[in-house]
Amino acid sequence: MSTEHENTAEYCAALGYTYSADEQCRCPDGTRCEAWAFFRGQCGQAFSFCARQGGTTTAETVDHGSWSGIQATCTLPSGKTCDEQAFATSCACP
Repeated sequence: MSTEHENTAEYCAALGYTYSADEQCRCPDGTRCEAWAFFRGQCGQAFSFCARQGGTTTAETVDHGSWSGIQATCTLPSGKTCDEQAFATSCACP
C-alpha cells in the first residue's frame, strides 16, 4: 500500500469506520465512499472529523503553484476554516 493509500485508510479507521480491501470507507449509516473521495471531502461529509466537532466539510480545489488538488476544508461554527486533514491530525484549527 502506498503512503497516499495509507493516509486514506488511516483517516477512515481513525474515525472508527471500516476500510475495505476495495478501498472503500464504510460510514456508520452504511454509506460507502471511495476512500480518496472521503479523504478529500467529496463523500460522507457528515461523518468527517470536522462534522464531529460541529463543523461542515467541503471539497475545495487548492492552487499549489505548479499544481492544484482537491482537499477537504473544515468550517467550524465560529467561522474559522482549516484543512480537514491537518485539523484531524492536530485537533487544532488555527
